[in-house]
Amino acid sequence: MLKDDQFHYLIRATYQPRVAASALSVLITLSQYMSGGNIPPLLFVYIALVLLYPHLTYWISGTWFNSAQAAGVCMLFDGVVVGTMIVANGFYLFTSITFLAALVFSTAVIAKPKILLSSMALLLVVVTLGWFIKGPQGLGGSELIDGLCSLFLLLYSAMVAYQVFNVTARLRQSRELTKMDNQTLNGIMQHLRRYISPQVYAEIARRSEGANKTNRKRLTVFFSDIEGFTQLMDNLEEETVTHILNEYLNTMSEIAIKHGGTIDKFMGDGIMIFFGDPYTQGAKEDALACVRMSLEMGQNLKRLRRQWKAAGIYSDLHMRIGINTGYCAVGNFGSENRMDYTAVGSTVNLASRLEARAGRDAVLISNSTHQLVTDRIECHEQVPVKVKGLRQPIQNYLVLGEKSATAPSVIEKESSGFNISMVPSLVDIAKARELMLEIDSSLCSLERKQNESRATVRLLN
Repeated sequence: MLKDDQFHYLIRATYQPRVAASALSVLITLSQYMSGGNIPPLLFVYIALVLLYPHLTYWISGTWFNSAQAAGVCMLFDGVVVGTMIVANGFYLFTSITFLAALVFSTAVIAKPKILLSSMALLLVVVTLGWFIKGPQGLGGSELIDGLCSLFLLLYSAMVAYQVFNVTARLRQSRELTKMDNQTLNGIMQHLRRYISPQVYAEIARRSEGANKTNRKRLTVFFSDIEGFTQLMDNLEEETVTHILNEYLNTMSEIAIKHGGTIDKFMGDGIMIFFGDPYTQGAKEDALACVRMSLEMGQNLKRLRRQWKAAGIYSDLHMRIGINTGYCAVGNFGSENRMDYTAVGSTVNLASRLEARAGRDAVLISNSTHQLVTDRIECHEQVPVKVKGLRQPIQNYLVLGEKSATAPSVIEKESSGFNISMVPSLVDIAKARELMLEIDSSLCSLERKQNESRATVRLLN
């Protein structure tokens, strides 16, 4: 059961004025009959009902209904009660005007005009029936009656005005608290959006229903991680690793958002992104956007390496990327206490397996993705790979770059102190092999010198 302070504010605002009005109207009615010297026995029953009326309406409307509509219905009953009071006082003009004025004032101030008109209509019906059934009873006025009526109007008007003032003050305070709560909530949401993909955040803000809804959609799924990240952490200070990783993830996130990818999660140095939900441009365009995003990520990682090197930070970061296209279950997964918006299924698993098989700074895509992008992206077919959970070896392709009528694709590989660049469509294989032999000879010579240097150091020690 609800407590008093939990009742609707309109129910609480009308309670005390209604109690005062009932008591004063009973006092006026008793004075009318006492001045006439004849008090009917049924009048005491009626008076008891009038005195109980405000308490009954308060508890019934507050406990069972507790709404603005319930407060409005009570005011309709006020019209019936006032009509009976006019009849009980023998239609004496001054008392009739007093009761009528009190009803109009309270209803007009607190309720809507529709409630006022309905209440007046009910009062008119009761008064008309009373006129035809009983007619004027010959009750007259006196200075006492007129004085009580004046006191009634004065006190009742003051109580209604006070309650209205209280309601207005509480509403103003409530608006201020709501404004503060909204500002706090907005701050929390702005903070939380850093942990959620922009597309998912916008979808949550747009609709609240369907919290447990999942769909089967064709997605292009992206996985990446940093090659040798654990070893890197062991060789660098914690602050340096944190700076490098945050800058790396921030750059990759901006690129993902630019291409329309939904960032699913960060897994340490790994990233999972998918295209095709909650918004899609079609399977082909989603796959193209994902591959182009991967190429741009690779270019930006080179820039970051140069930037870190210029800042005196040794960071030989290289990434591996795997991409697959297929149908996934995507939506909200989790418990009642915590939900995660993600994609699950064999398509996701295969993308992860391809990422694990990718070489340094390489982008490996599955056959399903290759079929969608082959007319725009230049790829080189790799040896089929056997992955866990699948019987047949998986066709996969190494992404070389975008096809262009004016500029051939370029393969670039680099390591500390060493880089190589190759244009597959222009390369002379025979001459390339000669150059590779020269490079191999130079590397062997460098290796001998390093070994001799180490031997000399050991002898000196």
